[in-house]
Amino acid sequence: MSKLLYALQFYEGDREAAMSLARLVADLIDGKCADADLMFATNTTADFDHDTMRYCARKFSQVRTFRAVKKAEGWPIGPNNQAHETARYFAQQCMIGRWKYSGILLGEPDCVPLRKDWLHLLREEWEKGPPTILGPWVTSGPKPFYQHINGNAIFGPEFVYKNTQIFRCEDWLGWDAANAQFLMSHGRPSLWMYSDYQLGTENNHWKGCEHLFSRRGMRKPHPFWKLKDQEVAYLHGAKRWDLAQACVRERLLPDE
Repeated sequence: MSKLLYALQFYEGDREAAMSLARLVADLIDGKCADADLMFATNTTADFDHDTMRYCARKFSQVRTFRAVKKAEGWPIGPNNQAHETARYFAQQCMIGRWKYSGILLGEPDCVPLRKDWLHLLREEWEKGPPTILGPWVTSGPKPFYQHINGNAIFGPEFVYKNTQIFRCEDWLGWDAANAQFLMSHGRPSLWMYSDYQLGTENNHWKGCEHLFSRRGMRKPHPFWKLKDQEVAYLHGAKRWDLAQACVRERLLPDE
């Protein structure tokens, strides 16, 4: 069984959210995680939190670090470059045989796990299909970029190695939306991953813990639209990360 590498990407502006998420992820694991290792991936300026790294090492067999080389700041230039360098480094390490992972989950601090077994579910789902792309299939938002696979997805090392251009795009658009057609033509939708874009902002108000854990509707043109809705194990888009993480602790870790 090959593990995933869960790469938690952050910069100074969302470092607090990332470290809080990392501790939450660790707390949700019983024993040692058999499904993934963890990598903290940052830009050129943010510091690593060594206390959090030690905290997570209790639950992950390997806790790795990666720092981007190119100085790129602001949205979307910063996140685009960080995803590119992180994925490329991962693919290089795998292709030369130094690392043995079946895929990399590119994570961000506005994501939150909604089940304790979320990493196990994602790894199992990943292994049931081609090792290209598996992620949240988005079918809402502003046109023409509303339909795409959100970049908080799993990518295979060989696929990344051969297609690093998927992280390249113009400086006014996120790489996942800019390369939507390519990603969708090579990727597959996840039954466990969902993108609730900008949850907790003026455009998508925070609706409470019950909404966070609710089943999410799927409609055409989502490939799974006949299923009508899905239970979510890993949700992207929680801009009120403090509220979202508090909900998860209350629901999944009630004895804290």
